[in-house]
Amino acid sequence: MATPVLPRNVMPILSGGQAVSAAGAVFVPINGRPQRNVQANLSGTGALTATVLVKVSLDGVNFATAATLTLSGSGSDTQASAVVCEGAWVQTIVTALTGTGASVNTFVS
Repeated sequence: MATPVLPRNVMPILSGGQAVSAAGAVFVPINGRPQRNVQANLSGTGALTATVLVKVSLDGVNFATAATLTLSGSGSDTQASAVVCEGAWVQTIVTALTGTGASVNTFVS
C-alpha cells in the first residue's frame, strides 16, 4: 500500500497499530485553535472491529480521555471526532482490535 500524502495541517499519531495497547502521541501547537479533529482508520480482511481512545494532555505525561472511537466493518472503516484540545498533546490508544490483519492508523488536524 502506498503511503498517503497528507495535507500540511494533518499529522499522523499512530501508524499501523496492530495490537491492543498500540499507542502514539504527538505535540499539536494550539495556535488559537483549541478544537481538533481526530480520525481513526481501520483496515484488514473480513469482519473487523476496533476501539480507539483519544486523550489530551497539557504536559505530555498526564492524559485525560476526550473521546472514544468505535470502528467496525468488512475490510475497512473510518471514524472521526472533533475534540476540544485545551492541551497541546493528543494521544490515541487502541483498546480493542479484532480481525485478520487488522491495523489502525490515527491522525489529527
